Amino acid sequence: RVGTLMTFAMLAAPLAFSGFRPRPTAQPVLRARSRPAVAGLFDQYGGGVNEQYQPPPQEYQPPAAAAVPPPEGVPPPWEGVMPPWVPPTPPTAPVPTSTPPLPACIARGVPLTGDTLSAALKMRCDTSGASYAIYWANQNGKIMAAASYVSAEYQQELKRSALPTNYADASKATVLDAKSRGPIGTVLLTGRPLLVDNVAASSLQRRELALKYGVNTVAFAPFEDGVVEFGTTAASATQWDAMPQVPTLPKEVMRRAFEELGALYVIYWSRDGERYRVAADYEVPSSVNARLRRRSDGASIISNARQRTFPVDGTGPVAMAVKSGEEQVVCFGLEDGSEVASKLPVLGLFDLIDADRSGAIEIAELRDYLGDELRDELGGERYLGCISRLFAKLDVDGDGYISRDELALAQAAMDFGIKTIHFVPFDGGVIEYGVAGEAELTDVTMEATLKMQCEASGAAYAMYWKDTRGVAVVAGSYINPAHTAQMLINGKKLSFAEASLSIVKNWEGAPLPCAVGKVLATRKPIFIKDAKSSSELAPQRVLAAREYGIDSICMVPVLGGVVEYGTSDGACTATWERFEDAGSDGLPKAELNKAFRGGATYAIFWKPDYRNGKYAMAANFETSAQSLSQQACPKTTYVAECATFAPSIGGSGPIGIAGSSGVSVTVDTDRLTDRSLQRSSLFQDWGIGAITCVPCNGGVLEYGTVTADKRGSTIGPEFQESQRPYRRTVFTGPDWVKHRSAKRFEKVMGSTLTSGILRARYKEVAFVGAVATFVVCWNTLAAGYVDFDNLPHGALVQHLPLLNIPTTVFTLTSPSLGLLLVFRTNACYARWDNSRRVWGDIINKCRSLVRQANTFMHDEYPGHGKFQDWRRRTAAETSAFTRCLRTFLRGPEDDQNLRVELKTLGFTPAEVDGYMASSNRQCYALQQLGTTIGKASLDGRDRSRMDTTLSELCDDVGACERIFKTPIPIIYTRHTSRFVGFWLALLPLAIYSVDPSWNHLLTIPSVMAITFFLLGIEELGLQIEEPFSILPMEAFCDASIGAVLYDMVLAEDKARGLDRPQPKGWRPDLLPAQPKGWGSGEGTRDYSQDDAAATVPPPPAPAAVAPA
Repeated sequence: RVGTLMTFAMLAAPLAFSGFRPRPTAQPVLRARSRPAVAGLFDQYGGGVNEQYQPPPQEYQPPAAAAVPPPEGVPPPWEGVMPPWVPPTPPTAPVPTSTPPLPACIARGVPLTGDTLSAALKMRCDTSGASYAIYWANQNGKIMAAASYVSAEYQQELKRSALPTNYADASKATVLDAKSRGPIGTVLLTGRPLLVDNVAASSLQRRELALKYGVNTVAFAPFEDGVVEFGTTAASATQWDAMPQVPTLPKEVMRRAFEELGALYVIYWSRDGERYRVAADYEVPSSVNARLRRRSDGASIISNARQRTFPVDGTGPVAMAVKSGEEQVVCFGLEDGSEVASKLPVLGLFDLIDADRSGAIEIAELRDYLGDELRDELGGERYLGCISRLFAKLDVDGDGYISRDELALAQAAMDFGIKTIHFVPFDGGVIEYGVAGEAELTDVTMEATLKMQCEASGAAYAMYWKDTRGVAVVAGSYINPAHTAQMLINGKKLSFAEASLSIVKNWEGAPLPCAVGKVLATRKPIFIKDAKSSSELAPQRVLAAREYGIDSICMVPVLGGVVEYGTSDGACTATWERFEDAGSDGLPKAELNKAFRGGATYAIFWKPDYRNGKYAMAANFETSAQSLSQQACPKTTYVAECATFAPSIGGSGPIGIAGSSGVSVTVDTDRLTDRSLQRSSLFQDWGIGAITCVPCNGGVLEYGTVTADKRGSTIGPEFQESQRPYRRTVFTGPDWVKHRSAKRFEKVMGSTLTSGILRARYKEVAFVGAVATFVVCWNTLAAGYVDFDNLPHGALVQHLPLLNIPTTVFTLTSPSLGLLLVFRTNACYARWDNSRRVWGDIINKCRSLVRQANTFMHDEYPGHGKFQDWRRRTAAETSAFTRCLRTFLRGPEDDQNLRVELKTLGFTPAEVDGYMASSNRQCYALQQLGTTIGKASLDGRDRSRMDTTLSELCDDVGACERIFKTPIPIIYTRHTSRFVGFWLALLPLAIYSVDPSWNHLLTIPSVMAITFFLLGIEELGLQIEEPFSILPMEAFCDASIGAVLYDMVLAEDKARGLDRPQPKGWRPDLLPAQPKGWGSGEGTRDYSQDDAAATVPPPPAPAAVAPA
């Protein structure tokens, strides 16, 4: 019946808009989530094909009146006339009968999560002129704000008004009923946009809130599976008197860009007369932070693009994408040909192109022009190889000519480290996005991606081909255990993936690239139905496919390379007939990377089974950092226990809500104890912190953290180690208030039985309690007992000796034991205090070093690397030094974090490899700082001051190494443990003789309590003897050092006036091996006076995205 109603709803769609606005020329088509990526439609009503219209439920009857009246006797919750509701038109092509319609509780639009949602909201504001945008999602019958965006102009307006927050953030506390007749509920129900052109005269529920924050006009429109609200203020430059016309951007393309390829930015090119101009843009926060760490000019690839336009009839990538109707991919080699690329601006290539009236220069002519000047310098063969590869990349459209647009695109790519730029056409224009050349899957994300992709698609193996400077190498692989067993049966010790590890593909230089090279160059997936006879695979791989029984292979582009996975002969894997069978369930790589970088220890991919109405676990991954007690659970894990769980599609749990709403759902620690959650007991048993459920194209991705210290079954030595990360305490103002509160006694006394000391030393406490029980029972047999009437009875066994020791023995030895424990505890505390003082000194000296750099150093390019000036390089190398020291003190398990952090700081791959390969990284980092200070143009006295600071930092490194490598003498620790052990084991013999209780039963709990407190003193000293694993060094490196140094550099930029936008003719000096004079205006041309028709006046600086 739902399908019948949906078909009827599509039969009459044109009448819905014909009464008050011209409808779009293209007919809306009902589509499921796996629709074509570029099926967009320019929608003048705020909705369209991508923002799928959802038919109302069966019980809803559309009114026949010209407006939707509110219930009788109830005032309307909104004001303004809305045209009558009429279902949409039928599709131009019939819906295939073989594809069952999705249930009403399943999200039909593109899942909006992460940067995809942030970009969609910002670009909605850019294209409509709105001051803010809020995305409202229906989560289990409740409409809640999932995300919001506020424009830079609105933020400045609020700052002048001294308001603490903005309207979008203030609206997040609002929760609406999905069946309400307000504007959001009505738009969600009918799929029709609505405009409230006068908020002051309306009856909006948030009317007073809107007036408080200056909002005067609000528009509501369908937006994938929810509703987008966007509005203007009285001070906005844009004012609406009708529903604003906005394009429907292809969000599936944007989601693939961010989640699969790790795009750094997205730009929307819109046609304006005879030229294409930037109409909207978005840059991911991590790219913004990285750019500001490296540059002081505020320039970005987006600001660069806003200064350019492309002619409609030109040969640039935007025009070519529109003409061909296909995605255009421009791939630049960041290393290949850099010697020539660095000299192109100085040699006047722009002048040469401008001298030709055609606006382009033939490649053959350019070779001749540059030949005499570069051939001798670079060498004949080297010159020919570099220049040929470089010109091949500059010639985007492949017509044998290099235009100024193509050269400007290449210049921007080299300036900002972009490897590939994609131009995707749709009905409203062109979407451009760029991927960094250094992007790659980290180790844990790669392992998770390969395993989960293999399991979700039913593949036999999965491999990750990493792009390393034009060479594709296998960086990792995963083999299905069933396939491994089949290979062993067939007498094979290796697999197809393992046999491919030695294969290296130089795909950039090959005249006929292999399949991996094609995917790397075009960034488009390839499906090979029969790998045993394929002409796209290398001959040696075809032979290997025949030997190992590989049937079909699918290759998809991902962050930094290609994921290849395939099936094999036999029933151990799936059978693929087309690409959709293998590649329909794309896991969000960016979300996985975010999860594991945030400390997640597991990930589960839930795939819907529409026939049964349930989700089933299709793939899972657990990290090696997930500490599990082998004694408590030797045969199972949390993920294994979740395999039997089958949440309902459209259910009220987090998985069902994420799948039906199309937005991420996070369940915090407090809610995990809610018994309404089906896995509540499982969460508590395994100590799950918080879980996050992210909708994706083929299901729902769940990830979280299994914390062993929160499980009651985790005791003993495992608990001792697993609890240490949670002792890295950093106090703020509220923490001190709570710490000194008188209620702390009640709290700590109530938690005695769950104390960490008791869980760590339970064996010793239990042993002393057992000894006390034995003593009481033995002496009862030897000396008699007292019955319940308080009558004494004689010995049960005659002639048994009493077990007791005079208390004088313990009286004499107690001072010695106390001194031994106190001296050891004081020595351990002194080590902890010394280490904290050393790190405090490191923090202060790092800040002083960067302050000195800001004072003494000039703004000039260092001549290598990505940092634009010496100050930024000094700040980055200082932060790298502290992180190298932290990794040394943490151990080898922190190496992967260090590699990622060094890349985030802005170092090149070669520089990162230099840090990682050093045997003493902290001293290597100090040496790099010394080299930077030595090369900078500094006065001798200033250099001496900075060198003194480095020497003092080197002393601090020695102090840390001394504490870390030298424990308290081992014999001291051993003798203390023996003394305490024997003293406590014999203590029940003395307590028994002085215990006046009934049958001396209080001896047992008394000695156990004494054992608990004495061992607590010893455990306290043991825990702080090695202080670095409990010091919050991550907080020191990230907040106290990294963030502060970053702010100091930005403050100096502002003081020097470098935060203001630079003139149009100014070019950043970021090219490798910059020649003298580059960036200072020498040898460059000012294009500010060029033809006005070919340029765009510099717009206001793009709104900066707040760092995450």
